[in-house]
Amino acid sequence: MRGRLIVFEGLDASGKTTIIREIMKRKDDCAYSKGLGSESWLGRLVSEHPSTFLFLTDMIHSQRKDILPLLREGKDVLQDRYVFSLYSYLPASKHLHNKLLLSAFEKYLLKPDLLFYVTVSDEERIVRLKKAKESVHHTNLIRNPGLMRMMDDKYCSCYESFKGEKYLIDTTDRSIDYVVQEVMSRL
Repeated sequence: MRGRLIVFEGLDASGKTTIIREIMKRKDDCAYSKGLGSESWLGRLVSEHPSTFLFLTDMIHSQRKDILPLLREGKDVLQDRYVFSLYSYLPASKHLHNKLLLSAFEKYLLKPDLLFYVTVSDEERIVRLKKAKESVHHTNLIRNPGLMRMMDDKYCSCYESFKGEKYLIDTTDRSIDYVVQEVMSRL
């Protein structure tokens, strides 16, 4: 029996991590994976020196070392972010060197068995970002709604191009219990 790689994607404060945490409480045969910036030495290096190359290397390393064994054991792996985050977060993803890196590395990534694109209204996202732990990135999103829209548009493009089973989950004005029930009905 093989487990499934279930990916949750979306902008900050959409509810991805909260949904995953709640599913983990209710579902025994699953494991968590932080898709970008793992807890390994490589993930720590990425957080200190962010680059497309290091993010991709960390993601592939994490998938081979941690995720594949869990999938082989029959566990479902709930991954918080995937390569779509890199496409959305890299303003320079149009630069040739980043395009080449993304194209070269993407073929080595495990493909999700199921993709959930989690979204929320811009207004509610800003409220959530203001309540969250302050970061330079969150402040930048709050001050630049156009940047949020641009990143969300890129996520939507990635979601549309995904060739597997996928679901759009809107968390706007919905309780976590409602959203988790909706997600679990699709697992």
